[in-house]
Amino acid sequence: MSVSALMREHAELSRRSMKLGQMVAGAEPAPIDELVTYLQEFSDLILAHLRSEDNVLYPELCASTNVRLAQTARAFADEMGDHADLWLGYHATWSRSAIEKDWNGFRHATEDMLDRISHRIVRENRVLFPLIDRSKDRPAAA
Repeated sequence: MSVSALMREHAELSRRSMKLGQMVAGAEPAPIDELVTYLQEFSDLILAHLRSEDNVLYPELCASTNVRLAQTARAFADEMGDHADLWLGYHATWSRSAIEKDWNGFRHATEDMLDRISHRIVRENRVLFPLIDRSKDRPAAA
């Protein structure tokens, strides 16, 4: 996968994160059917992206002969490698009935997850992806 493809995925995830953030911003619940559908679509997208990065991209980058790239990828993996598991836990916790029972808890949990995702996207876009682009030792996935 190319860096430009990853950047496009990040742009789409950011756009969808913003919409989800808007859906949970109000003190009153969003229309539950719309919210649950959107949350499932977002979940499918974020998990596919995280698994691709965590299971393919990061292992290849960590194995790079470019020391700076490998060290940066290892540091990022150590710092952010549990996002897929965190998302799975979040998604399992916040079923339709759980959202209906605890809107404020759901709002706060969603805002926290979206902040984590945003932080990862920004860090990868600003630090890791430019390093990949400059690397002479490009892994097959990048």
